Amino acid sequence: MMAALCVLFSLVSHAGSENSPDYSALVLRDAVFILRAVAMLLLLSWLLYLFTYRFLFSYTLVWIHVISTIAVAIAMAVLLFRKIMNSDAQPLQQLAQTDAPPGNVWALLPALGALIFLTQIIYIVNLMLGMIKRMN
Repeated sequence: MMAALCVLFSLVSHAGSENSPDYSALVLRDAVFILRAVAMLLLLSWLLYLFTYRFLFSYTLVWIHVISTIAVAIAMAVLLFRKIMNSDAQPLQQLAQTDAPPGNVWALLPALGALIFLTQIIYIVNLMLGMIKRMN
């Protein structure tokens, strides 16, 4: 369902982005590609769950993994889009070089990326425990 929403949001065009001489069209195009990539990633993870569902150890770990991954991904998306929309349509390369001390969102994104990586370890542990349980 989240993948379908991402695809739908990526198809919606922004009014006035066709003939804008500034970088807003570039930022909007980047947002479309990000939404489509997220949709593909969600569909891939859904297929992975379909193929490995019978080998998983605990349904509680499945829900912990899903909810924590979605929460961190939403936090990353909100921070990224909030920074892009508050930037007066600067290109992403210029946004990454700004040094706003207390509100520098770019410093939080690697930490949230590492947190997403840690949430994926929950799935791997769940799958390994399930395989060990099936072997015994």
